[in-house]
Amino acid sequence: MPPSHIGHALSRLAVERADAPVCISDGSVRTGAQLVERILGLASGLRVNLGLQCGDRVAIAAFNSDQYLEWLIAVPCAGGIIAPLNYRWSIQEAYEAILQIKPVLLVVDHYCSDFGVKIQHRLPSLQLIALGCSIHGAPQANSILHRTENFRLHWAPDNIALICFTSGTTGKPKGAAISHNAIVFQSMAKITMVNYSQSDVYLHASPLCHIGGISSAHALLLVGGSHVFLSKFNALNTIEMIKKHQVTAIIAVPTMLKDLTTVLCSRYNDMQLYSVRTILNGAGSLSLDVLQKTAKYFPAAKILSAYGMTEACSSMSFITLHDPNLCKDGQHLSEFKPIMREHHSSQLGGFCVGKAAPHLEIIVSANQDKACPRGCVNEEGDVLVRGPNMMEKYWGDVENAFDDYGWFSTGDVGWMDHMGQLWLLGRRKDVIKSGGENVHCYEIEEILSRHPAIAAAAVAGIPDVRLGEIVGAMVLIRDDWEWDEHPKQDDSRLAAGSRRCSSHISSCNDMLDQKIVSQESLQQFCIHQGLSRFKIPKVWCQKIGAFTTTSTGKVRKDLVRKELIDYMNSQSVLQPIEEFTVSKL
Repeated sequence: MPPSHIGHALSRLAVERADAPVCISDGSVRTGAQLVERILGLASGLRVNLGLQCGDRVAIAAFNSDQYLEWLIAVPCAGGIIAPLNYRWSIQEAYEAILQIKPVLLVVDHYCSDFGVKIQHRLPSLQLIALGCSIHGAPQANSILHRTENFRLHWAPDNIALICFTSGTTGKPKGAAISHNAIVFQSMAKITMVNYSQSDVYLHASPLCHIGGISSAHALLLVGGSHVFLSKFNALNTIEMIKKHQVTAIIAVPTMLKDLTTVLCSRYNDMQLYSVRTILNGAGSLSLDVLQKTAKYFPAAKILSAYGMTEACSSMSFITLHDPNLCKDGQHLSEFKPIMREHHSSQLGGFCVGKAAPHLEIIVSANQDKACPRGCVNEEGDVLVRGPNMMEKYWGDVENAFDDYGWFSTGDVGWMDHMGQLWLLGRRKDVIKSGGENVHCYEIEEILSRHPAIAAAAVAGIPDVRLGEIVGAMVLIRDDWEWDEHPKQDDSRLAAGSRRCSSHISSCNDMLDQKIVSQESLQQFCIHQGLSRFKIPKVWCQKIGAFTTTSTGKVRKDLVRKELIDYMNSQSVLQPIEEFTVSKL
């Protein structure tokens, strides 16, 4: 019996959705039969016209489109391995990724044509393919198609279908080699947990170069849903596409949902979009404020959040944040069980990311040398995963990424409750070691995000002679608030809130009324939220402009730390610290 293949979904699509519109992109509409014909024609053309061999890599750099989807499916059908490149990368970053995977073809669209030409100039042997555009000396993608009646599916060695690059928050992106089997299992998990169906109209607002966008595309392909393509996310365009095509399902990151709800409020007079039935959030937890607004403007939508990573072919666990079908009349979202735990008997804290996806195991190991067979409950440790949707390896890496028991370390720290729900505390590399104590950056960031003045916050460790590291916080203040930069307060004043004098508390309340926020008021806020004294940031800096993020929306902590160090040195908050070793976040 042959192994799984993503192309197995095409037969059903060609029959059950033969005359139904399944692809809508830039005014172009294709039925199920037309889409399958083009995918198989492209797969045949890659082998017949371009000589693609099983295992050959094909890189693609483009914005979302129906043709992008065709290449994502056709290359593995021909036995090749598709490797999406992030269009936001610099030329050097793309060049280094290409050196890793050594593709035989580089496919680029109009938006990335200059990108492709410059790469080919460095690597003249690399064949350039023009996707829906004209590039001198490059064949048009449509010219490759080769009509065939009975195309036979092919497999690459080790059953690999995809190389997807990690986001590289602290280092260079790695290429995760993902098999047909992993993609199929991930698709089935999404279908089961998110409840995608043939009746869904799915909007590709998330980039198809990211594993979240890729895995969702495969899930919708498997159930025979319809695909609507947005070349690049823009809140206004997204709203118009949802209205025009009656979109029922989207995936998004918190920033996208914040932008959508803001525009619906300011530009559409609080218009609600009733067609959307499912919203899957990824790449970070939703604040209660964004969750409430999302539920308001998408009143028929079930809102879920997924915890995942590229190495797991996307989602590893799921949690339902809001289900309109379970709401009682008049019930407000804030009355729901909170997704962040402020007070827990174990005092472990963190935020809940739900239970493991079907066929995937997640455990927490407090022993770094060997995973417990059942993992640890109510105990902090490393989050480990294993299952059929895990990658095969990092491309070109001779070291095994899995331990002897098949477990993969996510790099996250968390704990498991007795119900089997996973609670995340943060990244192992995002832990500050201060005076012998471990401080999880996410815990502080989550508390700061509750303050009405804070639009965004990032916490990082700063080298210190006595403590090893101290906690630093960079805060982005909302437009209608004012930052009052007081001199650094005596740390002895940061005692428990009950020991603060009433006059000082009254002063902090006055600042809230006047919409003024300061270092001291934020320190007091942290105390009142139950944050331990040693975790409260000692260095505070106002962020001017948005935080620099990776392509998946994760804050670049290396840059945050550098800005905090520069601020400290310029303000003489502490002695200059370049001479001290900086630990990698």
